[in-house]
Amino acid sequence: QYLQVTQEEVQAELDSWGESGEIELTGVTNRLVKRVAGNSFLGRAVNEQIGVEFWALYEDINGGIDVLIPPHWPLPKFRRRDRAKARMLAILQPIIQERKQHADRYDDIFQDIINKALEIY
Repeated sequence: QYLQVTQEEVQAELDSWGESGEIELTGVTNRLVKRVAGNSFLGRAVNEQIGVEFWALYEDINGGIDVLIPPHWPLPKFRRRDRAKARMLAILQPIIQERKQHADRYDDIFQDIINKALEIY
């Protein structure tokens, strides 16, 4: 299942290229990884629903990780991280609620995590 998702995303990317030209490999790879991860982890419908905003928030959260500086310091990168986390939760909460109420409709890793969390809590 996940291999197919990967193959479809890579093929879609390749199909969007012209006959010749240049690409920025890091950007292409970054986009592909996000699309494959999103479709595999969240499911295609959710990944399309959350859109590019989710991945921009993800970058802000990632940029707010620092092993040398205490995370509670009032630095701009930590403030961005905290705002991104709050917005990401606002995006995901309705999706999680829907999945809690209708767990039988979904078959992906995200649903497995939600189901396991419901068992634990």
